[in-house]
Amino acid sequence: MICTDYCLSAPNLLGLDLRWYHDFRLEPVRKDKSPTATLSLDAFDIGNRVNYANYVGALTSPFFGRAVSALPARRLQLSLRLQF
Repeated sequence: MICTDYCLSAPNLLGLDLRWYHDFRLEPVRKDKSPTATLSLDAFDIGNRVNYANYVGALTSPFFGRAVSALPARRLQLSLRLQF
């Protein structure tokens, strides 16, 4: 997990990201300089847990200490990269 600015401000933050990838050679005869295709699947927040962010910090507010937003839910990303 790459920690950005919200990692230290949210209590009980649980973020688990996974990545699967596989490289395919497009010309199997030439192994040293052959073009490569990389297929990858990324899963962000695989636990699909609610991670709160942006807490109210004004002491006079009746919502002091309560979260006003949440981080994004589970996301999946499929990508293909070609290298020549």
